[in-house]
Amino acid sequence: MICSLESRQSAVHLKRDFFLSNASRARSEQFINLREVSTRHKLPPGEYIVVPSTFEPNVEGDFVLRVFSENRHGTVEMDDPISAQLPTEVSSQTEFGTLLYGPFAFYLY
Repeated sequence: MICSLESRQSAVHLKRDFFLSNASRARSEQFINLREVSTRHKLPPGEYIVVPSTFEPNVEGDFVLRVFSENRHGTVEMDDPISAQLPTEVSSQTEFGTLLYGPFAFYLY
């Protein structure tokens, strides 16, 4: 998922509210379990954040990003340690989807 940032947001940790109130500018066409995903996006000039994810929820994975640009650009790695407060027990797949995706949860079958 690629989201655009305002310049004042580039040095702060983005909370859940940011993603609820800002639509993604680009994302993978399909969310499938592949080792490699390659996509091409045309974005207007600006500051963006690339948010990687794994196919399996709550599973860490390695992430490599390659950026090719027709014009000069700058990239910055924001590799801060992160942690998650996971629920102790989830009673169903639907409840898990609601906890994970909140208002974006529909049917997870």
